[in-house]
Amino acid sequence: MLAKVRVERAISRSFRLSKSILDGLEEEATLQKISTNALVSKILSDYVELERFSQPFGTIRVGRDTVQDFLQMVPEDELQKAGLKAGKGLPIAMMSAKYGKVNADSVLRFIREYFGYSNLVRYSEKRQNGSTTITLAHDLGPKLSSFIEAYLQPSFDLANIKVKESLKSDHALMINL
Repeated sequence: MLAKVRVERAISRSFRLSKSILDGLEEEATLQKISTNALVSKILSDYVELERFSQPFGTIRVGRDTVQDFLQMVPEDELQKAGLKAGKGLPIAMMSAKYGKVNADSVLRFIREYFGYSNLVRYSEKRQNGSTTITLAHDLGPKLSSFIEAYLQPSFDLANIKVKESLKSDHALMINL
């Protein structure tokens, strides 16, 4: 059901950068304890794999505290309604733009990439005995788990993906497919 991750050969390329940008990249790489090359590769990968597809749909980045405040103010049933509504828009449009279709493979790739790049949750996936378990771990409470579950439902429905089990907690959403 899941696509295999391809490993691509790295190609050397040179770019001209202003000194201030290079200094900023080197400073951030040092803070993250990675090479400047690895940081630049990550930044470019984030853009190529996600941001260029999400920008036309008006996606924005907001801070964790803002999300937490929003979650606390909105009743859970309203968050679920909002998740269903949002899930019928952005994910399906992005999958169509990026993969050309919405099917089981593109839905699972979208979840892996979208949540893998987000700072909202920590994505993990485990395949065992013909099942795939996706875990989206976070520290924002059960309302976020409810929102994400509702957000993903339209994509699962459209791709005829049967959710065997969905477990929500204060710290994670686990989906068994």
